[in-house]
Amino acid sequence: MMAGSWRSRPSVCAACSCGAEPSLAQRVPMIRSCLVLLSSVCLLSAVEPVDLVDPMIGTTGGMEGCTHPSASLPFGMVKLGPVNALNSTNGFSPKSDATGFHGFAFNRFSGTGGDNDLGNLLITPLAGSPDARVGGWRTQPADRSTERARPESFAITFADGAKAEMTAGERDGLLRFTFPADKPAQVVLDAGFKLGGRTTRSAITILDASNFEGWLLCDKIGGIRGAGNDASFRLFFRGRFDRPATAKLWTLPIPFDRTQPAKPGWHNSPSNIIHTGEAQFQPADAKTVEGDYCGTLFGFPAGTTSVSLRVAISYVDAEGARKNFAAAGDKLDFDAAAAAARKAWSEQLGRWTVEGGSSEERRQVFYTALYHASIDPHNFTDVNGRFYGIDHQIHTAKGYTQRTIFSGWDVYRSLFPLLTLLRPDVVNDQVNTLLHHGQVGKMGMPEWEFMGNYWNVMLGDPAASVIADAYTKGIRGYDAKQALERCVSGATTGPNSRGYYARDYNRLGYAPNIISGTTELAYGDWAIARLAEALGDAAVQATFDKRGGNWRNTFDPQVGWMRRRNPDGTWNAWKDYTDGEGVIESTILQQSFFVPHDVPGLMEAMGGKEPFLAKLGILFDKMPEKSERLPYGRPWGSYKDAQYTHDNEPVHFVPFMFNAIGEPWLTQKWSRYICEKAYTTGPRGLVGNDDAGQMSAWYVLAASGLHPLAPGDGRWQISSPEFERVTIRLDQKYAPGKTFVIISRNWSPKHPYIQSATLNGKPLNRPWLSHAEVAAGGELALTMGPQPSRWGANQERP
Repeated sequence: MMAGSWRSRPSVCAACSCGAEPSLAQRVPMIRSCLVLLSSVCLLSAVEPVDLVDPMIGTTGGMEGCTHPSASLPFGMVKLGPVNALNSTNGFSPKSDATGFHGFAFNRFSGTGGDNDLGNLLITPLAGSPDARVGGWRTQPADRSTERARPESFAITFADGAKAEMTAGERDGLLRFTFPADKPAQVVLDAGFKLGGRTTRSAITILDASNFEGWLLCDKIGGIRGAGNDASFRLFFRGRFDRPATAKLWTLPIPFDRTQPAKPGWHNSPSNIIHTGEAQFQPADAKTVEGDYCGTLFGFPAGTTSVSLRVAISYVDAEGARKNFAAAGDKLDFDAAAAAARKAWSEQLGRWTVEGGSSEERRQVFYTALYHASIDPHNFTDVNGRFYGIDHQIHTAKGYTQRTIFSGWDVYRSLFPLLTLLRPDVVNDQVNTLLHHGQVGKMGMPEWEFMGNYWNVMLGDPAASVIADAYTKGIRGYDAKQALERCVSGATTGPNSRGYYARDYNRLGYAPNIISGTTELAYGDWAIARLAEALGDAAVQATFDKRGGNWRNTFDPQVGWMRRRNPDGTWNAWKDYTDGEGVIESTILQQSFFVPHDVPGLMEAMGGKEPFLAKLGILFDKMPEKSERLPYGRPWGSYKDAQYTHDNEPVHFVPFMFNAIGEPWLTQKWSRYICEKAYTTGPRGLVGNDDAGQMSAWYVLAASGLHPLAPGDGRWQISSPEFERVTIRLDQKYAPGKTFVIISRNWSPKHPYIQSATLNGKPLNRPWLSHAEVAAGGELALTMGPQPSRWGANQERP
């Protein structure tokens, strides 16, 4: 019905249907009733941020998103979810033909590429007589149409009729299995399984008809990530069923050479790959088993249709698992646990909300990115404060939570800056965690930390960036003097986890033959200078400000680009800027712009503004017009290509450089473009590995209208928001304000350009805000338009 027709319809008396026009007295209750009904409809149709999250976004493995749809809490210890792929780091395939499910594991990487790992403590429901071959029961066919993934839960039904549902607590997971009444109900616990190899040793003890506990060991023999052959961790578990079960303990004889550590990942030696084998059941009265590969088959009385199981984990000891289990409570109430987990996610996602934009689909992309940015670094501390340290000793955290999965080289760029506003308490925890690593670890503060182990991949000094950015933003719940000392020693005398890069860099002022080593360490030195400046240490500041200019030692003015340099100071043979030698996950074209802390200096080195813009044009002008498949089977190509490729981190600061050279309209253009084109829905919705939340955090910030250029400078660059209203709810333990709101007036998908701006009602003519301005709370109002403007071009620059 058209609006004009219902507006002109004659009124009818509600009292008797006589056709007479109702009186005012009759109209009032009618209006009230309509308002109440309308309000009820609005409430029923209201969509919470948690409802818009799609954990399946980015789950394609390999060189794409590599996220996983496991149930968890924000930054929680447990990631309980499905395993149906052994050749992907996330252990999951969203492909409809990937119907063989191995079971459900309690830990997982989120978005990291490279080697496979984790996926420990596998649990699988079985309806019917089990196949004694481990490979037989581990590949149960499932009906993918029944798959349901939410931040707080995961569910799927198997072909044999068994249904699995799971949710997570802070240190525990709760599973509910539903079985057909006419089939035997059984549950397999597999302590020997892991992605990319196998556990090296495991043990299980049956305490009584409903309770069990055990442990598993992962080390280099079984093929785990980590530096050195001593890399290892143990996972302890304590579990309880809601009903009695019979337990058949088993071992799986898979011989392997203990003298040769396995290479983790896709290329394990044959002796360490998980094999199909015949389970050897222990005597019926056996209550404990220990061996290279152990498990248990739990059986339930005939006619059992529902079984619930809670398992708590600890990376400390058996007592820690017991205490974590006790802290989860006695009731195995799945619905209550799932509701509590949903509430936790609702509160987390409600800290940063968006309104408007082009569609609900774009809000779905946003809240899923916010969800992915709220997974790591996760809790590594038992309920009593104890944790497994990077020295492989047990420690107690005092006044903070020890955390793990620090993908430093990735996450210092966007994830940790995002968390300074979203969850400053997590940032404070991570700084304390890094300082503890530096205190007890043999290699100082890590570039990459994994389950209490150094993992020497990538380069640079990400810990210095995270610490400097935290301190300059008022996140200071740690010994700041010690923090500066750790940063300085890590950059100079050691110990550090950067090996020869740091030694040669300190001696020569550059890292020989590795451009990325020089540019990343120079930025790290600049970050140390900012920390020293904030602490009033002028001598350290001067030293590291000078070192922050070391990027010039790998810039060759003759070719106009960064260039590999030999130890004797001579330049390496020059090919062209498309060369991928001497750079990490980039090309010389991309890496040449990694001087986020000194954009004016880089612009001068490249010949001034016009040559600088021309070279940036080479980077951006080849970007695709749509999310099409380019070489290497990836959206937007690969970091190997000579263009801006968002799939890896070295270029993530570059779109915001235009703000620093008086061309903010280009920051607006490209930040909006990347948000719209590089982030979509579906399993292939991320153009590269999410890298422990970095890729998603970039989107959350850029789509909101704020992103740093150089973490540690205390500033937020203004980009082009993808939404009409963004509300950031500040943590008043770390910020004086309550909320900071970004409003985009005259917003449209076709209006990416800022025409004017006000901050708290006063004209703003610069394309950046200080962190203090954001933390104070208030409102940034942007007026958008379809054409570039000169707003912010002639004012003070970062």
